[in-house]
Amino acid sequence: MPKCGYCGKFLSNVDCVRCSKCANNYHRACCSVPTGTTPQGWACQGCKVKTKPDPTSSSRASKTLCGDMSSEKSTPQSDLSENTPTTNNHMLREFMQEIRDLRSELSKTRTEIADCRREILDFKAELHSCGARLTALEDKVSTLETSCEDDGKVAERIKNENDIKKIFIS
Repeated sequence: MPKCGYCGKFLSNVDCVRCSKCANNYHRACCSVPTGTTPQGWACQGCKVKTKPDPTSSSRASKTLCGDMSSEKSTPQSDLSENTPTTNNHMLREFMQEIRDLRSELSKTRTEIADCRREILDFKAELHSCGARLTALEDKVSTLETSCEDDGKVAERIKNENDIKKIFIS
């Protein structure tokens, strides 16, 4: 992710403008470039200073490097004229729409999380129910094992039970 050549913060692709001479990236707000199309051949302040030396500030022009605008934070009058109330209103509307979209996404996410919590609670209840049934089954098996061990004659008992069933069936 590129950084702004003016303020040094990270740039988003939407809020980015590139100098046609030095290929550095800048925030539109840092360079007073309105949102929308970028003029062909747009140059940053450092490149403008290099290409159009000001006779009254020749020492300042030699100190300013392309992309290094930390010492000079003013914008030329031509850039200020592009920053009209109409473009500011347009930018504000876009920003407000982004906020509305974000709120909508957050609301959907909140609903999905609530649904997920409900599903987890339902699963937990089912799991608890299964655990209770397994415990009851283990108790029955334990009871059967105990009764069979007490007799000590499991095979003989099964044979007797089969004999009794045959007597009753016939």
